[in-house]
Amino acid sequence: MTLHARLDRRNRRFGGALAVLLCLAWCCAGCGGAASRAPVDVTGSPTPTPPSLEYVLASLDEGYQVTEDTIRVKRYRYLLKDLSERTGETEYEIANHTVQAVNHSRESYGKEFKIMDLMERAHDFYKATGSKEKYSYFLAAIIIREAK
Repeated sequence: MTLHARLDRRNRRFGGALAVLLCLAWCCAGCGGAASRAPVDVTGSPTPTPPSLEYVLASLDEGYQVTEDTIRVKRYRYLLKDLSERTGETEYEIANHTVQAVNHSRESYGKEFKIMDLMERAHDFYKATGSKEKYSYFLAAIIIREAK
Protein backbone atom coordinates (compact mmCIF):
# COMPACT_ATOMS: atom_id res chain seq x y z
CA MET A 1 0.00 0.00 0.00
CA THR A 2 1.36 3.42 -0.92
CA LEU A 3 1.88 6.21 1.51
CA HIS A 4 -0.82 8.24 -0.20
CA ALA A 5 -3.38 5.44 0.16
CA ARG A 6 -2.53 4.95 3.85
CA LEU A 7 -2.89 8.68 4.60
CA ASP A 8 -6.14 8.79 2.67
CA ARG A 9 -7.58 5.84 4.66
CA ARG A 10 -6.45 7.36 7.96
CA ASN A 11 -7.94 10.76 7.07
CA ARG A 12 -11.30 9.16 6.24
CA ARG A 13 -11.38 7.35 9.60
CA PHE A 14 -10.29 10.49 11.44
CA GLY A 15 -12.83 12.61 9.54
CA GLY A 16 -15.62 10.18 10.46
CA ALA A 17 -14.62 10.18 14.12
CA LEU A 18 -14.43 13.97 14.09
CA ALA A 19 -17.92 14.19 12.60
CA VAL A 20 -19.27 11.87 15.33
CA LEU A 21 -17.59 13.95 18.05
CA LEU A 22 -18.99 17.18 16.63
CA CYS A 23 -22.49 15.68 16.50
CA LEU A 24 -22.19 14.53 20.12
CA ALA A 25 -20.96 17.95 21.22
CA TRP A 26 -23.82 19.64 19.39
CA CYS A 27 -26.40 17.28 20.91
CA CYS A 28 -25.00 17.68 24.42
CA ALA A 29 -24.99 21.46 24.10
CA GLY A 30 -28.74 21.34 23.53
CA CYS A 31 -29.25 19.16 26.61
CA GLY A 32 -28.10 21.87 28.98
CA GLY A 33 -24.61 20.48 29.44
CA ALA A 34 -22.75 23.70 30.24
CA ALA A 35 -25.87 25.77 30.88
CA SER A 36 -27.02 23.51 33.71
CA ARG A 37 -23.70 24.10 35.50
CA ALA A 38 -24.06 27.89 35.39
CA PRO A 39 -23.68 29.59 38.78
CA VAL A 40 -26.91 30.19 40.62
CA ASP A 41 -27.64 33.27 42.71
CA VAL A 42 -28.37 31.88 46.17
CA THR A 43 -28.69 35.25 47.90
CA GLY A 44 -32.28 35.58 46.81
CA SER A 45 -31.71 39.05 45.40
CA PRO A 46 -33.62 39.77 42.20
CA THR A 47 -31.72 39.95 38.94
CA PRO A 48 -31.33 43.61 37.99
CA THR A 49 -33.32 44.58 34.92
CA PRO A 50 -31.75 46.85 32.34
CA PRO A 51 -33.04 50.42 32.35
CA SER A 52 -35.80 51.30 29.93
CA LEU A 53 -35.05 53.18 26.73
CA GLU A 54 -37.05 56.19 27.85
CA TYR A 55 -35.20 56.25 31.19
CA VAL A 56 -31.85 56.29 29.37
CA LEU A 57 -32.99 59.14 27.09
CA ALA A 58 -34.26 61.19 30.03
CA SER A 59 -31.05 60.64 31.97
CA LEU A 60 -28.91 61.60 28.97
CA ASP A 61 -30.97 64.74 28.39
CA GLU A 62 -30.87 65.81 32.04
CA GLY A 63 -27.21 64.95 32.55
CA TYR A 64 -27.91 62.85 35.64
CA GLN A 65 -29.86 59.71 36.54
CA VAL A 66 -33.55 60.42 36.86
CA THR A 67 -36.09 58.14 38.48
CA GLU A 68 -38.28 55.85 36.37
CA ASP A 69 -41.48 57.54 37.52
CA THR A 70 -40.65 61.12 36.50
CA ILE A 71 -42.87 62.91 34.03
CA ARG A 72 -39.99 63.19 31.54
CA VAL A 73 -39.62 59.41 31.39
CA LYS A 74 -43.36 59.09 30.79
CA ARG A 75 -43.20 61.74 28.06
CA TYR A 76 -40.31 59.94 26.36
CA ARG A 77 -42.31 56.69 26.54
CA TYR A 78 -45.22 58.40 24.78
CA LEU A 79 -43.03 60.10 22.14
CA LEU A 80 -41.14 56.91 21.33
CA LYS A 81 -44.37 54.96 20.91
CA ASP A 82 -46.05 57.68 18.87
CA LEU A 83 -43.09 58.34 16.57
CA SER A 84 -42.60 54.63 16.06
CA GLU A 85 -46.22 54.24 14.97
CA ARG A 86 -46.09 57.27 12.70
CA THR A 87 -42.77 56.45 10.99
CA GLY A 88 -42.75 52.66 11.02
CA GLU A 89 -39.35 52.63 12.71
CA THR A 90 -38.71 50.86 15.99
CA GLU A 91 -38.49 52.77 19.26
CA TYR A 92 -34.83 51.80 19.48
CA GLU A 93 -34.18 53.27 16.01
CA ILE A 94 -35.96 56.50 16.97
CA ALA A 95 -33.88 56.82 20.15
CA ASN A 96 -30.64 55.92 18.37
CA HIS A 97 -31.19 58.40 15.51
CA THR A 98 -32.04 61.17 17.97
CA VAL A 99 -28.97 60.67 20.15
CA GLN A 100 -26.75 60.44 17.06
CA ALA A 101 -28.25 63.68 15.71
CA VAL A 102 -27.63 65.49 19.00
CA ASN A 103 -24.02 64.26 19.09
CA HIS A 104 -23.43 65.08 15.42
CA SER A 105 -24.79 68.62 15.72
CA ARG A 106 -22.62 69.25 18.79
CA GLU A 107 -19.44 67.84 17.23
CA SER A 108 -19.86 69.12 13.66
CA TYR A 109 -21.68 72.42 14.10
CA GLY A 110 -21.21 73.34 17.75
CA LYS A 111 -25.01 73.49 18.11
CA GLU A 112 -26.61 72.03 21.23
CA PHE A 113 -29.99 70.30 21.01
CA LYS A 114 -31.98 68.60 23.73
CA ILE A 115 -33.19 65.11 22.88
CA MET A 116 -36.68 66.01 24.09
CA ASP A 117 -36.76 69.13 21.89
CA LEU A 118 -35.97 67.18 18.73
CA MET A 119 -38.49 64.46 19.53
CA GLU A 120 -41.22 67.01 20.33
CA ARG A 121 -40.56 68.81 17.04
CA ALA A 122 -40.74 65.53 15.17
CA HIS A 123 -43.96 64.62 16.96
CA ASP A 124 -45.53 67.96 16.00
CA PHE A 125 -44.36 67.63 12.39
CA TYR A 126 -45.64 64.09 11.88
CA LYS A 127 -48.90 64.85 13.66
CA ALA A 128 -49.57 67.97 11.55
CA THR A 129 -48.55 66.57 8.17
CA GLY A 130 -49.32 62.87 8.44
CA SER A 131 -46.00 62.30 6.69
CA LYS A 132 -44.39 58.85 6.59
CA GLU A 133 -40.94 60.35 5.93
CA LYS A 134 -38.03 58.54 7.57
CA TYR A 135 -37.27 59.93 10.99
CA SER A 136 -33.56 60.32 10.23
CA TYR A 137 -34.41 62.54 7.22
CA PHE A 138 -36.47 64.81 9.46
CA LEU A 139 -33.61 65.07 11.97
CA ALA A 140 -31.08 65.83 9.24
CA ALA A 141 -33.28 68.63 7.90
CA ILE A 142 -33.65 70.20 11.36
CA ILE A 143 -29.94 69.97 12.14
CA ILE A 144 -28.86 71.45 8.79
CA ARG A 145 -31.45 74.22 8.90
CA GLU A 146 -30.58 75.32 12.41
CA ALA A 147 -26.83 74.85 12.18
CA LYS A 148 -26.49 77.87 9.90
